[in-house]
Amino acid sequence: MDIYGLIEKQVRDEAIKKVTIGAVIRFEDTYMVLRRTKTTYLEWYYEIPNGNMEFGETIDECIYRVVNEKIGCQVKGVERYLGHFDYISSDNKKTR
Repeated sequence: MDIYGLIEKQVRDEAIKKVTIGAVIRFEDTYMVLRRTKTTYLEWYYEIPNGNMEFGETIDECIYRVVNEKIGCQVKGVERYLGHFDYISSDNKKTR
């Protein structure tokens, strides 16, 4: 089973209700971070591009969509899985 298959199985088995994907964007030797605006939650904090998986979407499809929506760039490829953490979201759902 590949890493994505394992992640998807864990999400099902552990009753994760929401999956948020974040992407570390590297271009040559530079990494991208985004800065939240003053009017958003945790204003002025820095973060990586991220967003929620949609129903029926694969992890790769989510990564490609989220990066395009957030910064208008096309993902060239996914190098590797960096890890995860769980939390309870603001709508009280177990999120990975």
